[in-house]
Amino acid sequence: GELLRVYVASRAGSVPVSGVLATVVVERLADVAMLALGASVLAVYVALPDWVVGPTRALAVTGLIAVGAIAVIVLAGGRLSAFIQARVAASASRNRTIQRLAHHGALAVGEATNLRDWRTLSAVAALSVLSLVLSASTNYLLFRAFDMPLPFVAALFLLLVLAVGTAPVSTPGNLGVFQYLTVLALGAYGVD
Repeated sequence: GELLRVYVASRAGSVPVSGVLATVVVERLADVAMLALGASVLAVYVALPDWVVGPTRALAVTGLIAVGAIAVIVLAGGRLSAFIQARVAASASRNRTIQRLAHHGALAVGEATNLRDWRTLSAVAALSVLSLVLSASTNYLLFRAFDMPLPFVAALFLLLVLAVGTAPVSTPGNLGVFQYLTVLALGAYGVD
């Protein structure tokens, strides 16, 4: 879906490929950081089942790496972009595809430096937290609709289990995986 969005936006001429690529990268890094934040909140406030402790730690480390990547982009994005462009220019490689990819990558890093503006960074952070809360709210509202007296943290827990569990490539449409993970996660709260 992301590559299609990049292609369509660049062909429409409204947004350069580098701008769309920068948006996709920042969006994904923010998503991982928010999932890690959600896992950290759960680890602090809820006694997690044993089968979740290891993946929660791995997610927290991945979230720290994502936050670090965002910090590098914000603080040193301009220098990193100039370095990549200089390396491509100095490269003996005449492969046009590699040169184009490196050029667009360097421009994308340069575009992502717009996060230096505290208002933009604040908006990205607020929207990322809002996205996490609204996603968990969907689960919570389904719990209420099915008359399941579960707390909001159960909705957040289910969201995190599904996000991490369905991330690797599995069956088409996550057939069976989604259902299994839902039963497993809700089983931790006594739902049969």
